[in-house]
Amino acid sequence: MDRYVALKNKLARANGYKDYGDELRQNYETLSFETDIRNLYEEMKPLYMELHAYVRRKLYDVYGPEVVDINVPFPDRPNLDITDALIAQNYTVRSLFEKADEFYKSMGLLPLPNSFYNLSMLERPDDRPVICHPISTDLHDGKDFRIRMCASVGYFNFLTIQHELGHIQYFMQFAHQPAVYRDGANDGFHEAIGELMSMCVSTPKHLYNIGLLDRLLVDNGEFGPPL
Repeated sequence: MDRYVALKNKLARANGYKDYGDELRQNYETLSFETDIRNLYEEMKPLYMELHAYVRRKLYDVYGPEVVDINVPFPDRPNLDITDALIAQNYTVRSLFEKADEFYKSMGLLPLPNSFYNLSMLERPDDRPVICHPISTDLHDGKDFRIRMCASVGYFNFLTIQHELGHIQYFMQFAHQPAVYRDGANDGFHEAIGELMSMCVSTPKHLYNIGLLDRLLVDNGEFGPPL
């Protein structure tokens, strides 16, 4: 890792930046970026400190020095971890991607091309070691968009796939632009869109509507009928 950092810094300096961090910060096109982030941190810090102290005290009151999580929010609500439902309904990694694609198409956005499934690495291969951290890639020919990911059937990957397809949707929407314009306003904006999509599909109403949650809390506080 030290060697990697040294090489990235060397490359950044060769391109006119102070170091790699300076190069990354330039994407945000503001001289006050570091100050803005520091101010946001200091603004939120008191809330996080109070929240941390409250939870720590409650845990200590019940368990003493033994730390056990008893702070599950809304314990009377159904568990939104849909992993068991995905397995019971025989979902595969491919069908998770297809379900995510349906969500984007339902909003009038572009469908995944067939080449996406043929050229992407969606699961860990058995014949070679790979880097599994999910990454979406635009091959810049206007039609080749891929994901590298070691996905499996489960709630975490259900959300991650939605996030990664947010990047792919960006690439497809920008495919007709010159290469210099085929990206988001900055890296943070791209990630925010992906997280927004993950939050949208994780709502109880959406999970209920696509058959992955068998009951839904209705307006009067009671559970509706099973799906």
